[in-house]
Formats: sequence, structure tokens, C-alpha cells
Amino acid sequence: MDGLRKAPYPIDDVWNLIKGYFKIKNRGDMLPHLYKKFDKSFFARLCVKLAHAADEGDCLAKYLFDEAGENLGRMAAALIPKVQTDELKSNPFKIKSSAFGACYHAVDAVGLQLPRNYPDNFDVLVQYSYKSKCLCNQ
Repeated sequence: MDGLRKAPYPIDDVWNLIKGYFKIKNRGDMLPHLYKKFDKSFFARLCVKLAHAADEGDCLAKYLFDEAGENLGRMAAALIPKVQTDELKSNPFKIKSSAFGACYHAVDAVGLQLPRNYPDNFDVLVQYSYKSKCLCNQ
């Protein structure tokens, strides 16, 4: 809609879903949700509705999940070279939320102490075994 990037599929159904979810009528009505009243968990719950649309065959909703997965994969791939190979063989590779990482980095930058319980900062979504074969294309 803003011309930044042309949608590869029709946007009408997803746009109507977004308007209904945020109770808005136009793009301008989104601004408070993006800035003044930004709530990450509220935005995240939109994914439930998008997932239902994808399950019902909406190509744009499916595409958005493909894009999100690809970006998460890129983020993980950027971290892999920073982890020792021997460590990957014996310990699961855990990726924390970008929000946690940014928060920890900011606290470190100003020299404050923040209690950290790393196991509480992630949920296991996928477990990959170093010796397993990819079954993605079968």
C-alpha cells in the first residue's frame, strides 16, 4: 500500500483482517498502534488470525509466514559462526529473542547489573540434531 514493496499476492483479505483486528478504518489509524500504544504482544497475537487465513489458503498470509521464517533462519545463520562446532555437537543451540539481546546489550552498555536467567528467555520450537538428515524436501 505504501509502495515500499509490491505485495506478491492480493492484499485485500489480509488488510481487512488487520483492520478488524486493530479496529481501524485506514492506514492512518494504525499510527497510534505503531508508536504511542505499541504493544508487541498485541501485534504477536495478530499471527493467530494470520495463521487461520493461511490455513484457509490466503496466499499473502502464507507468504508472510514464509518471509518471517526465512528472516529467522538468516538471524540464526548469522549466529552459527560465533558458536564453536564442538559445542554444537554436544549442546543445543539456543537463540534468544532479539528483544532480550537488545535489552541485555543496553544494560551492559550503561554498566548496570541485571539478573539473567537465560533458560527463561527462549522456548524450543524446533530441535535439530547435528547428525540428522534433512527431510524438508521429501
